[in-house]
Amino acid sequence: MSRPAPTCCEPPVEASRSLRLVYPGTAVLVSGAARHLDWLEEFMGPDFAAGPPGPAGHSVRLEIDSGRYLDLRRAGPDPAGTHLDCFALESITVRLPLWRSGSDALTLLDAEYRVFYVVSPDRSEIRLIAPRFGLAVRNSLMRVVRELAMIGTERAGGLVLHGAAVLLGGHGLVFAGPKKAGKTSLLLHLLSHPRAQYVANDRVVVTAVDDGAMLRGLPTIVTVRERTARLFPELERRLASSGFHAWSTLAESARRPRSGRHGRHAAWTLSPPQLAAIMGVGRVPEGPLRALVFPRVVGGPGGLELTRLGSAEVLDRLSGVLFRSRWPARQAEMLAGPDAAPATGARERACRQLAAAVPGFECALGRDAFRTVTSAFDRLAGVGADGG
Repeated sequence: MSRPAPTCCEPPVEASRSLRLVYPGTAVLVSGAARHLDWLEEFMGPDFAAGPPGPAGHSVRLEIDSGRYLDLRRAGPDPAGTHLDCFALESITVRLPLWRSGSDALTLLDAEYRVFYVVSPDRSEIRLIAPRFGLAVRNSLMRVVRELAMIGTERAGGLVLHGAAVLLGGHGLVFAGPKKAGKTSLLLHLLSHPRAQYVANDRVVVTAVDDGAMLRGLPTIVTVRERTARLFPELERRLASSGFHAWSTLAESARRPRSGRHGRHAAWTLSPPQLAAIMGVGRVPEGPLRALVFPRVVGGPGGLELTRLGSAEVLDRLSGVLFRSRWPARQAEMLAGPDAAPATGARERACRQLAAAVPGFECALGRDAFRTVTSAFDRLAGVGADGG
């Protein structure tokens, strides 16, 4: 029997799918509308290995249901005005209000992205409930999976740094620092290197091993500001004509009509695969870490100046580039539970081990810095390779 066509009052039924995303130490089973999961798989790979449904420590289900969303909105916030830590960003932790639910599950509202999170008491099952419009729910879905990976990484002794990462000839370089320190500019310059491979643009997981350290990307949205784009005229042209947006897949972007106009943008937001496509480079999930670089824009005349740091100086710089560095004892309570933060002592020991094992450099960026970026970091990759 053929299926009757939906009436004007019935929303179309979307195809659904499930996939298992695996990050070292964390496996998440994700289910929901196929088009949203297609985007998630593209966005998170290759850092997260994607495969068919299988055993996982966490289950994340995306439900596009306007009626259920509105019912939850009408229930109202928790009378006590309770807020919970939910997601670690660069310098803040996103806190969301607890909502009435009538059950033991935690229910929280993210009004900015129009999504409810319904979390089981043991944090093993997470439901996202969103209305039937917009692509913003993709960002919420990505945040949940990424935060679960961060929690697993930190529990296992890994460090999550605010930094970009690239492999040059198989040698990993991390550029760590706050916003506007020059990380993205350095990354974009080095991605034009014929031996460069893209790893990460904003979050890097570093794990100590017997003979040094390994780095691994943790996907996040790429922001290319207009000032940065102007340093790369060809990149700026490609960005303006690409039609890319971080919440679209490469295939969806290709289907979007082009206006042909290259207007000014305050910033472009891209997914990691979109940046790699624009730069024409390959992506790899991990590699050996050969050097930690702490850039800073000096603004005056001059080029690029690399200064070797002692291990104590590297340790001091690391304390300022760790995610949750302002609240090291806190984790995302929504997903990790109230008492699940890693021991501060273990975190400090991991930083000390990293500072002792991997050479660190301050990188001063003058106005003419990018004329010598390639040669400087070719040499630095060589320094890191032999430990000199």
